[in-house]
Amino acid sequence: MAQTLAPVTSDAYDLALQVFRLTPLLPKAQRYLPGQALERGALGVLFSLARANRRASRHGELEHASHSLDELRLVLRLACDLGYVSLDRHEALCVRMDSVGRQIGGWAKWAESTA
Repeated sequence: MAQTLAPVTSDAYDLALQVFRLTPLLPKAQRYLPGQALERGALGVLFSLARANRRASRHGELEHASHSLDELRLVLRLACDLGYVSLDRHEALCVRMDSVGRQIGGWAKWAESTA
């Protein structure tokens, strides 16, 4: 029997897709450090949420997902300020990251209330 993933995991997957589609568009010299940091951050959020979905004690994984999301926000802002990412793309990713962040926060509050 397959376990159903939390809706936030699906949204985090969509965010990771957008980030992975963005990385090849970065200037070639910047794909390694900023590009890899963006991808690592998006995967960190996604993997932490997937692990939280399978554990009874979710607090640590949800906290890790939140920290990975914060790191992703910082690297994306840096890439935008350096001119590697357009303002429109930055704004679209920020909207998705805010949605994922609110869902993580809501899940964490729910997990605390049921513990």
